[in-house]
Amino acid sequence: MILFLDTESYSECDIKRGTYRYASDPSTEVTLLTYAIDAKTVKCWDLSKLQGMPKDLELALDKVYAGEATIAAHNVMHDRIMLRDVLGHDIPISRWVCTMGLALAHSLPASLAELGRVLGLPADMQKDKDGKRLINLFCKPRPKNCKARRADHYSHPEDWQLFVDYAIRDVETMRRCFWKLPSWNGHTDREVWELDQRINDRGFAVDVEFAQAALLADRKHKLGLSAQMAAATGGVVGSATQRTATLEYINRLMPAGWELPDLTSSRVEMLLADTEPGTVLHELLSLRLDASSTTAAKYKVVVASETGGRLRGGLRYCGAARTGRWSGRIFQPQNMARPSQKEHTILQGIEALKLGVEELVVDDMTATLTSALRGVIIAPPGKKLVVADLSNIEGRVLAWLAGEEWKLQAFRDVDAGRGHDLYVLAYSRSFGVTPEAVLENKTSGDGKMRQIGKVMELALGYQGGVNAFDSMAAIYRLDLEGVDLQCIVNAWRKANPKIRAFWYDMENACKRVLMGAEPVRVGNIRVSKEGRWLRLLLPSGRSLCYPSAKLEDGKITYMGQDQYTRKYTRKWKRLETYSGKIAENLAQAVARDIMAHGMLVAEARGLEVVLTVHDELLTETVDGTVDTLVQCMSAVPTWATGLPLAAAGFETTRYKKG
Repeated sequence: MILFLDTESYSECDIKRGTYRYASDPSTEVTLLTYAIDAKTVKCWDLSKLQGMPKDLELALDKVYAGEATIAAHNVMHDRIMLRDVLGHDIPISRWVCTMGLALAHSLPASLAELGRVLGLPADMQKDKDGKRLINLFCKPRPKNCKARRADHYSHPEDWQLFVDYAIRDVETMRRCFWKLPSWNGHTDREVWELDQRINDRGFAVDVEFAQAALLADRKHKLGLSAQMAAATGGVVGSATQRTATLEYINRLMPAGWELPDLTSSRVEMLLADTEPGTVLHELLSLRLDASSTTAAKYKVVVASETGGRLRGGLRYCGAARTGRWSGRIFQPQNMARPSQKEHTILQGIEALKLGVEELVVDDMTATLTSALRGVIIAPPGKKLVVADLSNIEGRVLAWLAGEEWKLQAFRDVDAGRGHDLYVLAYSRSFGVTPEAVLENKTSGDGKMRQIGKVMELALGYQGGVNAFDSMAAIYRLDLEGVDLQCIVNAWRKANPKIRAFWYDMENACKRVLMGAEPVRVGNIRVSKEGRWLRLLLPSGRSLCYPSAKLEDGKITYMGQDQYTRKYTRKWKRLETYSGKIAENLAQAVARDIMAHGMLVAEARGLEVVLTVHDELLTETVDGTVDTLVQCMSAVPTWATGLPLAAAGFETTRYKKG
């Protein structure tokens, strides 16, 4: 038996503060619980009318508790926590199935409205467009200019009935989506999904005192910047955060024929670099760049969203399109800037902020707040943070998938403490010089050989060309004057023939099955067409999915969300892919499966996983060690025989960049 369920609620707490904070707020209450048992009629339990739980729902929940039934919801984490913390029903994670998780695991949209449309549900089954108005009416406090603080079934009876109807349609939509969704990754990745739920329940400890101090210091700093801006402009611009006035004033100071189109950080930085220090224009640009820092927003999230000194719900399962990697929620731990300060300077700044004496210690407030952000994550009393990072996991996986044996052996040698590092060997093998010559160039020459080897490895593995190499070289400030970039690209590809062949073999295999061929194997990847899906079966048993894939003018296209538009305006549209992009998706997907395996092993060894940030794992423990975590993350799954894995890490009481 399957119990389909959805909750609607009222709270004075903003849901953007996260489910856990929302559910713990004293004002939060469940108003509607809509449910259906298997294919039976959808019903609504209206708790606002103080009705007791319907008997059929009570019996269904008893079966769920007994392990005789499954409970399905869209975004299980929210409904599970609402049932647990608000209604007192602590249903084990193992009993739940999440339609949003299934959708994301198969490269489909997370939004129920969009999912219903993509799966081709009839228009009357798709999420009601009037729902947003009804949610704003009944789930949040009324605006301050309204007489009544809250709308309900007494004040708006007709709208309340529409709200009930909307909630019923939600469950109908979710149930239909459940029946139409593929189950490939739902079975294969079940253990990982359950671990994801436990990690989100656990959350990570945060230094609330430090976050509050950082916000106070940021406010004082921004006031100072505004005062400087007003002084520099003679009062014309009253605040460093005033966009229009600042832009107009800056353009008055620009040379004839020049105009700054907007105040995006990248444009301001570029202009600042070309502006003479000591001028009014240079001062205004510096003030604007400083004032535009958004780091304080993350500290604000910590203060607003923590519960009991921990921030919960910070990860989204399969949040990264197609590959299945985790993405961040609320605090967005995947999106933290690289520190510009040394660790001892960061720690001094944190202590000064907490003591309220930052003026005596901190020279650059924005740099300190940005560099210290990771430090808001701490070990709870009696425990320590053990952190480790997989070493060059994508490069290793790509070489393993392609069978580039010389590179795999290079990784094994490095892991064993012998041989030369990969960047030395990359240049050596590409240009026919000895590794010793590359090392000599590093110590007594200009050091370009190893740097070129590094940039080649980072930029060219996914069929990157001249532009990709040039962009990566700029990041590492590699001087390319007089260098033939096409020659570098060609040399790397010649030195990596198996990887180069893997790109085109994968693309050709995908095209063949899309034209009707039987499933094809490329190395340890099985390529098939399942209905309208292009399905790449990974070694782990999980699938990389491309919905509605087909060939158009010889190119592989599929339906997906455009990742290059703003988050809230991403459209479900037809996208193109190619050999190098497919190889990148595969390498990142397998790297994710390696990370997931390491997380499961770490949990089994008593290391409590609290966060994953890219290829890094954060755990809390009383007596576990870095060596233990490194062993867990380096443990080769049975399906990845021959893949060399390595990790390195550290122990700390305050998170930092390793």
